[in-house]
Amino acid sequence: MHPNKKEIIICLLAFLALGIAASFFYRTWKEDKGVVQVNVYDLIASDPYAILVVNRPALLSHMLQEKKALDDLFRNEIPASLLAFLQQNAELPSVFSFHPQGSVLYVKANSSRLYALEKNLLSSLDHGYTPRKQKKYGIDFYYYPDVENRFLGYYEHEGVWVVSYSRKLLEEVALQQVTGETSLPNEPYMLRKTIDPNSPLNILFKVDPLDLYVNLNDSTEWRIQDKWLAADLFFNEGNICSHGGYPYYAALDTMYGAMADTLSQRLRILFPPLQPVFEINKEEDRVYYTGCSPLSGH
Repeated sequence: MHPNKKEIIICLLAFLALGIAASFFYRTWKEDKGVVQVNVYDLIASDPYAILVVNRPALLSHMLQEKKALDDLFRNEIPASLLAFLQQNAELPSVFSFHPQGSVLYVKANSSRLYALEKNLLSSLDHGYTPRKQKKYGIDFYYYPDVENRFLGYYEHEGVWVVSYSRKLLEEVALQQVTGETSLPNEPYMLRKTIDPNSPLNILFKVDPLDLYVNLNDSTEWRIQDKWLAADLFFNEGNICSHGGYPYYAALDTMYGAMADTLSQRLRILFPPLQPVFEINKEEDRVYYTGCSPLSGH
């Protein structure tokens, strides 16, 4: 029995639908593969004094809603519009870098997410002004007017979405992405391998502004200069806690107490509401620091 015209049409439509689905799957897979290959640390603008990694944005979003003190804590370094943006995109891990000129937000996402990201950014600004569009380095930049004559800019390129109130920083990141050059010092670049990707947040920060000196003996002095420290941040029973581990060297034994004070002071400078007091524990060839600060208020 020969198939009738209706059956032939149904088969052709089925093959067409299968082809469209396969094409969509391949395109999405290709985009996602490109996103994975981009290393955000290669894009970080020059001279950061701290880097904040958001590994579990859904948990952070929940805590921001539950604890006003946490919102106040981050607002010292992160603009309100970007905090709101984080809460609206609770499924996307992100990285912040902090500079004298301002902060930069980096989000890895394929192009299918771009429309949602733009929509959420606009809602976080709470007005409907038309953005200014400019092209540089072959990349389209968009600038949205915000309060106090400021403009929040962003661009999307090769699976990375970058946002900042600083045009200089935004264009610097884009140039690095286009040229493949990186400006991040080697120490934080290597230190990132020691942080826990399962922790809700990680913080890496420069400590040389504290100008800390440690006496090793009567004639030798060791100085923390252009050094970086790292810590994992997590939530525990109404507290925000910090945990970090570093190699132990017997010759530097007197340094570790001073480093705990440095870690505490630097976190207080970055996020003034934090008042952590660190406990020091030595295990084999590493020294660990753990300190908590209460998140009072709702």
